[in-house]
Formats: sequence, C-alpha cells, structure tokens
Amino acid sequence: MTRWPSPEGAGLVAHAAAWYAPAGAFAQRFARFKLHHDPVFAILLAQGLVPARARILDIGCGQGLLPAWLATASDCHPHSWPGDWPSPPVPTAYVGIELTPADAERARRALCGRTAWPCEIRTADAREALHDERAAYDVVVILDVLHYMEFDAQQAVLRDAVRCLAPGGRLILRVGDASAGWRARYSRAVDRIVQWLRAGRATPLYCRPADEWRRLLRGMGLALREIPLPADAHGANVLMVGVLAESTTSHGTAGDACAGAAGVPAQPL
Repeated sequence: MTRWPSPEGAGLVAHAAAWYAPAGAFAQRFARFKLHHDPVFAILLAQGLVPARARILDIGCGQGLLPAWLATASDCHPHSWPGDWPSPPVPTAYVGIELTPADAERARRALCGRTAWPCEIRTADAREALHDERAAYDVVVILDVLHYMEFDAQQAVLRDAVRCLAPGGRLILRVGDASAGWRARYSRAVDRIVQWLRAGRATPLYCRPADEWRRLLRGMGLALREIPLPADAHGANVLMVGVLAESTTSHGTAGDACAGAAGVPAQPL
C-alpha cells in the first residue's frame, strides 16, 4: 500500500466521518482523526483481508469505525476508489461488541438501520459476551483490545473468538509486541495517556512478546500470516491473520499454546 492517505484515501476518510453526523461532532472528529492516522483500516481493504459476503464479528468495536469504513467503501466504489485496491467486500451481517456504553451508543446512532446490511452493536464485556455464540462468522476482528485484559482473560477471549469462526474463517488481530524495545515503551505510554484522557485513570496493561502471540494462535489451530504495517505506523503493533482449517472442529487449548513460549515472558505493565 502506498503512503496513507492517498488523495482517494482522503476522500474515503471524509466520507466515513460523515456517517457519524447523527452521533454528533465528537464522533465525526474522532472518526476523521482515527481513519486518517491509523492505516489498519486502509490495509484491510487494500489487501482484501475481509472476503465478500462475510459475516463479521468485531470484538471491541468502539464507535463502529469498521462498519462505517465498509459502508463507505460500497458508497465510493468504483468512482472514488484507489486504482490498486481490489473491489470492496459487501458484508452479509455485522455484529460489534463494545464495553463502553457511550461508544456503543455513538455506533448505533451512526450505523444501525442505515447500512445496506444488518448491523448490530451490543454493549457487553467480551470476556462474557461470546460464551453462547456459535461458529457462524467468516471474520472475527480484534484490534488493539487484548492488552487491556488480564492474561487468562486474553486466552479465554481468543478461544471464544476461534470457536465463533466458521470453517475457513479468519481472525484478524492487531496486538503490541512487548519485546520491541523503545517502540513498545512508546506504545504503552500512548495507551496510558489515552486512558487518562478518556477515563481519568490508567489501568495495568497486559503485554506479550509477538512470539508468544504467535505460539498462542497456532496452538488454537490457526494457520498464521502477518501483514506488514507502514514504517511510519507508531508503536510496536503487529497485524496477524489466522485462518481456521476447513475441517477443524476442535482446537488446542490456550494453556498448551503458552507453555514454554519463547521470548520475553508476558508481564503486566
């Protein structure tokens, strides 16, 4: 992907932010800032990571930037579309889970009943919300969420996420690499500043080295690949895509996956 945003990309960002007019000025400003500065949403489309007609589960969806982005893609293709990107996917259904009530409400106001496909936003804790979900999703997305959870909870949520995948489905996961030196320290500092600004306090962060994340996901039966992030993307983030085998019906446990994990041991920070 070329440097983000391209001229066409800037138009997509503006269009996506406009979806948030019913949710207020703050939601619009946040969408514009996040989509402009965080290349992961562009990468999802530029690399074709979301298949056509996907059923999507978005864990920690915030104010619903992913469905706004996908709706924008459908609106803008092909006339205002980067020439080197594939045609955008049109989902068949989207479910977002968000812990923060204000963010979930902004997502509902902006999106529910307005997209061309069913869009549901649930206010719930992902550590509890997935227990009854079945293997019905083609894509499960978890972006920048797990390091706010204790280690045992991370593993439980990942197990639930993998169980929610239909055969051949994919988990799209962005996590921090705790072994990335000063970049990891910088990324944690940014997280703490955001926590203070949004909640007036900072909670512990539970960070793992990238090798431990890889071992954990492979131990759950996923074939793993990593998507390079732009050199100017801040911090120590790693974008991983894990694909569940077509014939997989059971998976290894997270405890097995973490046993003897290589690299720096995970520690709360």
